[in-house]
Amino acid sequence: MKERYENGVNKLIETNKSVNAMKKDIEEKKPGLEKAQKDTAELMVVVEENTKSANIVKEKCAIEEATCKEEEGKVTLIKDDCEAALALALPALAEAEKAVKSITKGDIDFVKGLKTVSDNIKDCIEVIVLFFKPWKGFALEKDAEKKLDYWGTAKKHLLNNAAQLLNDLVNFPRDDITDDTIATAKKKLDTLDDKKQANASAAT
Repeated sequence: MKERYENGVNKLIETNKSVNAMKKDIEEKKPGLEKAQKDTAELMVVVEENTKSANIVKEKCAIEEATCKEEEGKVTLIKDDCEAALALALPALAEAEKAVKSITKGDIDFVKGLKTVSDNIKDCIEVIVLFFKPWKGFALEKDAEKKLDYWGTAKKHLLNNAAQLLNDLVNFPRDDITDDTIATAKKKLDTLDDKKQANASAAT
């Protein structure tokens, strides 16, 4: 019996020693644990701030992506419009080139020698002068009334050399034509079409 009590007491003493050793170990590690908790809290703050920044960047990227897709759609529409316009323009260009190549030196000399010039010829000559003036660098002549004289300009700078004009018509640098020149020429050509329609109506 005595031995059992002594063993029990010894167990309690050992247990108490173990508990005290654990307490001491915990006390020694406590500063480290507190520092680890503090570091973890600070790290969580940084992580939270980085998460917010990442979300902001993510939102900006989403907006930019949507904008890029919208712009891509616009570019596609413009591309499709250009291709459609080109599909219409190419046959007209081929027809125009064919018509230009059919003009002869005799045709030009005939027009130059006319004493009386119809409005249609004058309008056509005016369009030619509009296109050739920037390329050749000549100035528009003026008539007796100080008005711009496209016919007189053409006779002096274009119709005076039929062979050169034929060559220039075929090799005209169409890629250098300005938007202003095209707009002015289109307006004149539209006027020609209106006159043709009016003459056709009057004839019927």
